[in-house]
Amino acid sequence: MIAGDCRIDNREELYRSLGDLVEVPCADSALVLAAYERWGGDCVDHLIGDFAFAIFDPGKHELFCARDHFGAKPFCYTRQDGHFAFASEAKALVVAGLAPDEVDEARIADFLLMQLDEKESTFHRHVRRLPPAHVMVVRHDGVEMRRYWRPVADGSGAQLSDEDAATRFRALFEQAVACRLRSVHPVGSFLSGGLDSSAVTVVASRLLASSALPMDTFSAVFPEETRSDESAWMTLVEQQAQAEGRPLRRHLFQGDSTGPLEVIDEITRSLGAPSSAANLYQPWQMLRMARDAGVRVMLGGHDGDTVVSHGFAVLTELAVAGRWDDADRQLAEIGTLLGNYEGVRKSLARTYLRTVPGHLWRAGHYLRALRALEQVFRRYGGSRKTMLLELLGRRKPQAHRGLASVSFAGSAVFRARQARRRARRWAPALPRITSAGSTPG
Repeated sequence: MIAGDCRIDNREELYRSLGDLVEVPCADSALVLAAYERWGGDCVDHLIGDFAFAIFDPGKHELFCARDHFGAKPFCYTRQDGHFAFASEAKALVVAGLAPDEVDEARIADFLLMQLDEKESTFHRHVRRLPPAHVMVVRHDGVEMRRYWRPVADGSGAQLSDEDAATRFRALFEQAVACRLRSVHPVGSFLSGGLDSSAVTVVASRLLASSALPMDTFSAVFPEETRSDESAWMTLVEQQAQAEGRPLRRHLFQGDSTGPLEVIDEITRSLGAPSSAANLYQPWQMLRMARDAGVRVMLGGHDGDTVVSHGFAVLTELAVAGRWDDADRQLAEIGTLLGNYEGVRKSLARTYLRTVPGHLWRAGHYLRALRALEQVFRRYGGSRKTMLLELLGRRKPQAHRGLASVSFAGSAVFRARQARRRARRWAPALPRITSAGSTPG
């Protein structure tokens, strides 16, 4: 028996591998169940897609649970008084009376300090999350959890020419979009006018050309805040689709007509937790419009530029390699481009360059770390003594000024989380060098 929320993308491959174990075509959950019958707990090694599921195996008298590689689908669970229960949302387990309604103060501290690396806790103290790329086996005598996958940068892409890399990326990109178009209902896409959502929209529109499904787009426009309005770029995408004979059905949300506080209670209730994204009200309103339009599948390009570009971490790599002048030039160009030179420069320097001495120190390059510390002091200011004490791990904890008036900020849990955050400020190892950087000698 299986209970799951699954979208399996390598269906044709699984049909060939599973043979008589599965009917063609079949639901994704039936495909997952057949994969478990064939490979047992190793079935996750053969699945590509977004999934969270639990399979009860009566022969072994155990429950096998799994979550997809990146945690796109949620999986929450609780263990109380000899009982195990699971759901997509933590609040479901609490409302059903399967878990006590008690908050997790450590999770609150992580949220306030923006520490996002803890993947198992929830705001409910007795409800946990199965981490991404993990499986869990539940038996009468206990629970066993293991990680089944982690990303590996093998460097193979570095052997491709720029042209071959672009061709390979386009093929993978189109495949990824196509995987998400399986629907008998209208398909929609967020369209901001940026490169990522525009690329997703155009490719999806082309792939849907052979079907009768329309392509709906949902955009936030800002007629009163022209600096934030990207309507001109959206129009280019609309004209492209029109020229290809696939006109878009556009839906516009006037983003400057409302604000984040107007729907914050509704969002929090629905998520069952607070959100740190102040602009979440915009996609929230557009999703409401999509629902009213009958759209059941929504595509988005959120943070796509981070995936395909090297990102701001190139500043760290340049500095680790001793190329501080190059890092400064990059910093200046970014600040000028974003129109807030000093603010951007301070923020990026704090996140990506002040950490360089710690990277080098933890990796055992002590002399280089001290030289880097001098570079940080000379270029970005600060106190040599304070930076050196931080480097040596001897700086005394200080009160969190922004939350000094909040009683929770003085709790032992919050202070412990603060200390952990400070300790992690200096990363334990050198950052992995990508194709945009070079490994220092």
